Amino acid sequence: MESSTEFLPISLDRPASVDEALAADKLERRGFAEEIAQLLRNVGPNASFALSIEGPWGSGKTQVLHMIEALLRDEPQSTRPVLVHFNPWLVGDKDALLRQFFTQMAAALELTKHVSNAKSAAKQLISYSKVFDLVKWVPGAEPWASIMKGVLEATGTGVQAAAEQKSPGLEEQKTGVERALRKFGRRIIVFIDDVDRLYPQEVFEMIRIIKSVGDLPHIGYIVAWDHAYVCEALRNASVPYPESYLDKVIQQRVNMPTLSSAGREKLIEEQLKLVDPDAFKPYFSHGDRRYAALYVHDVFELLEHPRDVVRAFNVLRVLEKRVRGNVVFADLVAFSILQIKAASVCRLIRKNKRWFVGKSFNDLTGDDAGAGKEKEISLDSALADCSMPWLVRRVIGYLFPLVFDEKLSAKNNSDYGHIGAPGRLDIVLNQGAGSRDVDYLKIRSYVLDFKNRPIIEASITASIAYEFLAEVAEFVDQALQVELAGVLHGLCVSLAEFADSTEFVIRARKNEISSGPHVAFGVLDKISRKIKPEKIAGLAKQIASSSKSISVASVLIDASYLDPDGSDALRCAPEDKEFILDCFSTNVMDMARVGKLAQLSGFRIVLHVMSEQMPDICPELFDLIKNNRIMLDAFVLSLADYGVDSINGQRYSLSRNLDVVQCFCSLESLRDLAAKRLSDSTMLPRCRAAWQAVADGKIYYGRDGTEAKR
Repeated sequence: MESSTEFLPISLDRPASVDEALAADKLERRGFAEEIAQLLRNVGPNASFALSIEGPWGSGKTQVLHMIEALLRDEPQSTRPVLVHFNPWLVGDKDALLRQFFTQMAAALELTKHVSNAKSAAKQLISYSKVFDLVKWVPGAEPWASIMKGVLEATGTGVQAAAEQKSPGLEEQKTGVERALRKFGRRIIVFIDDVDRLYPQEVFEMIRIIKSVGDLPHIGYIVAWDHAYVCEALRNASVPYPESYLDKVIQQRVNMPTLSSAGREKLIEEQLKLVDPDAFKPYFSHGDRRYAALYVHDVFELLEHPRDVVRAFNVLRVLEKRVRGNVVFADLVAFSILQIKAASVCRLIRKNKRWFVGKSFNDLTGDDAGAGKEKEISLDSALADCSMPWLVRRVIGYLFPLVFDEKLSAKNNSDYGHIGAPGRLDIVLNQGAGSRDVDYLKIRSYVLDFKNRPIIEASITASIAYEFLAEVAEFVDQALQVELAGVLHGLCVSLAEFADSTEFVIRARKNEISSGPHVAFGVLDKISRKIKPEKIAGLAKQIASSSKSISVASVLIDASYLDPDGSDALRCAPEDKEFILDCFSTNVMDMARVGKLAQLSGFRIVLHVMSEQMPDICPELFDLIKNNRIMLDAFVLSLADYGVDSINGQRYSLSRNLDVVQCFCSLESLRDLAAKRLSDSTMLPRCRAAWQAVADGKIYYGRDGTEAKR
């Protein structure tokens, strides 16, 4: 896909500021915030009050804190509390948490209008912080009796502050703080956020701070955290019974409201407005039905929290722009959700694509016998790492039906553009980058607009030549018949000619297992099944007699006249045989005369068809071949092919094709040519191996020319 510097809107996932929090309430959580603000009015002169808002990461806790603060700000001046913000995540040092905590409180007090009382309370807090050390505090012990500390900081500032207050002991310091806070007389509400971003020891330290100052008058604490994370952090800090420990510290624990279906839909609609309008164009038939199926398969239910929605659509906007027009929009939405909610499953998809989409043309290894159990175990393990494995399983089934039923695949669906096809999944995983991607917009244009075919063929690299043919066939298979009216005949002719293009030939020669012309013929046969039966013979005649499609013509002739009982739909008529063979032999001879016969992807098949159908012409053809070194070497390499050794690779021997060779020349004359060719010291190892096999009748390895022992 082409790169672009166009601005791409990304949601920054920042909660609304305090000033905007109430107006930005999209999830109707104001009532929840008002209830908590009311609870904070319990803070009084005799004891403090600690409240926790508990919810998973991304559930909107910070937004609710901002709403609560906005409500408290709106209280009358006479009752409005002093608001203190403390974010332990920004401190970065667990040993500095306590000092910074008191410093923040003191700073807030000094900004109030009750100047004398506020400054006195602030000074007491600063002094108190310098004589208060929680490092040796054992959870559950009496806080004041167990932590008396004599000498304070090495700088002496703590001693000086204590001396100024004439408070040598911790209890006396605490009493001074209590007296100053009661004299100050106003509530102090401390907002503590991002506790669940701390390391376990820092979490423990923060909770101990809240516990240690939990009985100071007029102070209320509202802390937002992920309950599960905090409990796990306490366990890692060797705190027994973390649930009970939290209950001793926090007087009121409140769970965040879950994301309602209506709230989720509102957030999704908001995010969809940020998607490029071009993403919604009808690149594929029934794309709207595919999107509606997202609700049927509960795909959006995976978005548990507001942050999930934002993150999923951030992923989508980047991914969609990279692969636009290659995969149906609905599948990109679902896969983006999987990436943020089922990372373990996405890793498994990348590692074992075949389990999810089956084989591609690139995947020429054996079958998957025995892989079923491994797939089941691996998938179960990946699902176990997800928060909602049962829903993730449904989404996988929606995107990749093959993973649960090997009889199904995305290609069985009536809708085109699903991610569950090998080529499309590759594009999504690579995000449209690299030469191995088949652009489906090009596929559509290639099929429906014959004027663009030469340009598009020129852009197809060798690495995707087979995939290009396969995706053309799939497009034809899924497209509406009315859309294809009048284009299939010309399309088949173009594809037959493409099989002898330079890039296709390069790809075919790299593949030692499948034959390029047979791959192309298979695609043509599939497409031709959409053509009216009475039109097939005319199409076959045109392809078989054309000088531009000799390789596919050789496969077509072989299928039509050497295997008359085959099941191929594309066949030449018996009455056209003489005309076709005459044209074919003429085309082959003409290519040999100009020295280009060996450039065909189906050179070997051409030789076999000539020996079977027109043996009388073969000697004349060989006379042309032997006078061209490139064609002569290609002739021997093709007919001395003896298969592949799983350890040492390609082998060469004439023993399997002696009858074919003798249609062209005698074995003696070929051995005479071998003696001359073997004198060439610059010959490549595989050519030398093939010629040596001709010379002495033995088997040789192409990689180094050594003899293959039977």
